[in-house]
Amino acid sequence: MQKRAISLPIDEGPMSRFELKGRCKRCWGHTRGRTDKELNVNGIRCLVCNLTLEGEQARLEDERTFEEATINALNMDWGHTPKYADGPFAFKVFPPSRGVTEGELGEKCSSALRRYSKSPRGKLTRHDFPVGSAGRLFIQAKLLIDGVGYFDEVRGNHLAEFPEIEPRSVGSATVHFDMTGVSENPNHRADELLRNMGSLMGSAMMSAFSCELALKAIALATNDEAWREHDLSKLFHDLPDESRRRLVSDFTEIEAVMAQSRLTFGAWRYFESDVSNQALRAIVDARHARQLAKAARVILDEATYVGLYGKVAVRAHRKTATTGDTTTHDDDVQVTVTGGERPREV
Repeated sequence: MQKRAISLPIDEGPMSRFELKGRCKRCWGHTRGRTDKELNVNGIRCLVCNLTLEGEQARLEDERTFEEATINALNMDWGHTPKYADGPFAFKVFPPSRGVTEGELGEKCSSALRRYSKSPRGKLTRHDFPVGSAGRLFIQAKLLIDGVGYFDEVRGNHLAEFPEIEPRSVGSATVHFDMTGVSENPNHRADELLRNMGSLMGSAMMSAFSCELALKAIALATNDEAWREHDLSKLFHDLPDESRRRLVSDFTEIEAVMAQSRLTFGAWRYFESDVSNQALRAIVDARHARQLAKAARVILDEATYVGLYGKVAVRAHRKTATTGDTTTHDDDVQVTVTGGERPREV
């Protein structure tokens, strides 16, 4: 399920050659494939949630998703959105980047600048984000979601679920006690709950912020303007129709997730007196956080699709000097963040 470049028997057009990238349909994380000596796929693993297939199951899933992706590419050449059948994995289809030239991009942004003498109230425009800067929003969103993960210490769908309680079919339950944990810290369950709550709140809020940044980046790259606010549902509906269709195709629940989570970052950053019980439930709901993280990864794929790109380069150098019995280390770390945009021709 690694990245592949594919050619189709199409003489010309955007889908004459395309790229496939493996995705886990549970979390939309990147996948990694493993092959044997004959280059047959014998393992597929999601790099985010660790969903794994081995042996014959992996080989059949790789064949199924490859055939599905080829059909999707042919349909996309006719203007249709991709469709995914049941199965744990998928190949996301990316057409080649045939964006506008630097000169055309400059003229496009200059025209957007002439549209307004300054950014109108409630809007971000090219006055705020000139040529290429939407790509930096994209890479910031990607860095945030790459750091989120699934927080393995949270089990089930809610923080209040206790993994040591095992329900039984006869209506009773078996309770498993960790006597070592109790002896070392009688409050270990309460402490664990607080740790999980902090991790989950951080996951949900950073995922929501990643969604916000990526949605604004897409809107700026395609429409040269975006709403100046945190409302995820409003930002989602501000996207071009084609982008929204592709997002729903990749994640059928994304519109509902955006509506439910519209104020997760904007209004719930502080525990104010008027925070509703509904808001509090949402930021301690593990499924809610995971759906938001999946939405962010799907939106970032769409940002790549419309021509946004970015990368982080890290260079490290260490100087070591010894004087007598003392050794000193001088570490020099340089981090470079770049981002840009290559909008596709409409």
